[in-house]
Amino acid sequence: MTDHRNYRHMKVYNNSADADDRLRIYELNLEHAMSEANMELENARHVDIFGLKCEGSNTILWMRDSRDVQLKGFGPAADAFPNTSYYPADFRPYPPSIIRLERNSK
Repeated sequence: MTDHRNYRHMKVYNNSADADDRLRIYELNLEHAMSEANMELENARHVDIFGLKCEGSNTILWMRDSRDVQLKGFGPAADAFPNTSYYPADFRPYPPSIIRLERNSK
């Protein structure tokens, strides 16, 4: 949980080519990792997340190059770091955020 750059509680990658084959996740709790993101969706398709719990200041969900993803319900208490000076030395210099979105569609 302290491999800052590479650790993820959960990573979904290249998971589905068919909308009828959806990944459904209920009541996701991914707190307390000190990593660039606690969960990552990379090139993910057809994902439904029903309830995502967040605490702390680092990124809880990093979604990139993904499509057809739904997040319904988010909480309870979090705030992004005020600037990158709080990042461990091996973090990439992305702007602080709770949810990081890059090149996604639909």
